[in-house]
Amino acid sequence: MNMDVSLTANTQQRQETFWTWMDNMVRQLAGNLIGRTLDMEMQAHLQAGWNQRTEGRRGYRNGYYSRRLTTPHGVLDVKIEECA
Repeated sequence: MNMDVSLTANTQQRQETFWTWMDNMVRQLAGNLIGRTLDMEMQAHLQAGWNQRTEGRRGYRNGYYSRRLTTPHGVLDVKIEECA
């Protein structure tokens, strides 16, 4: 019994479109997850949220710089916040 299945051009195109979309979604999800995690770490370090004034605040945000992170799904540009 022959198990080889030949794909039509239309099916191949749909599969390529799906996997390209899936790869973009995974890359976006990873970028959002990294960004949110870094933001939570900054809030914990400063003991205050963005633009929040508190008695226990231990510094302030001082801009950001970019880093490129290479993943199996491609390169992600990540913003790293600085604090002073």
